[in-house]
Amino acid sequence: ALLWSCPAFTHVLFSMLNPSKGELAAIFTDEVPIAATDGENLILNPTKFFTYTLSERVFIVAHEILHCIYNHCILSRPYKQSGKVKFADGSSLPYDHQMMNIAMDLVINDALIKSGVGSFPKEGCHDVSLATADDSFLDAYKKVYKKKPQGKSGFDVILDPGAGSGKDPGKAQQGRSQAEWDTAVAGAIATAKAQGKLPAALERLLGEVLDPVIPWQEHIRAFFARKVGNSAY
Repeated sequence: ALLWSCPAFTHVLFSMLNPSKGELAAIFTDEVPIAATDGENLILNPTKFFTYTLSERVFIVAHEILHCIYNHCILSRPYKQSGKVKFADGSSLPYDHQMMNIAMDLVINDALIKSGVGSFPKEGCHDVSLATADDSFLDAYKKVYKKKPQGKSGFDVILDPGAGSGKDPGKAQQGRSQAEWDTAVAGAIATAKAQGKLPAALERLLGEVLDPVIPWQEHIRAFFARKVGNSAY
């Protein structure tokens, strides 16, 4: 179903998230609520996962793949270790893993909904007043942390790098080759385009992974932060 509806994600799943080269391309365990990823494995709870409709399962799997494409497990680790999330304008907030997970989910889910990939499960997080596919996960975190939305916490968890394979997080982080991921994403775009199954929204999102666009405001914020220091006025 994933191959039929979104070959771009299938290409990444079998080329980058299947280290054991298994037919199912996933680790099945009851140790995660519904779904999870450690940046290099798709991890599913079979007891819960297969209660969803086929279209919802497509959405959940695509969701985990996007977490890995965006490198969320590794990018969030320094904030988790320091206990703080620092922003380009010099401000910072305490790190809350669940809030970070929700922030990342908001961005990813809006991207998948706009791209028409599968069906959005009711347990998922989606609130365009907090974040859209155009936001960075840090922008989303700032809004989520301040509002602290109640109720939904999503259907997945972000694990430390390499946790699914029992690897040391630091070594797993060092072992990720961004060049290989960029090649896989480029191949995914080409594969989906060749089949005529690459929505414009998804093409733009994956294209930005290969050629990220930094807003001019962020350039200026970073410039002043470097010149005056994070705590200076």
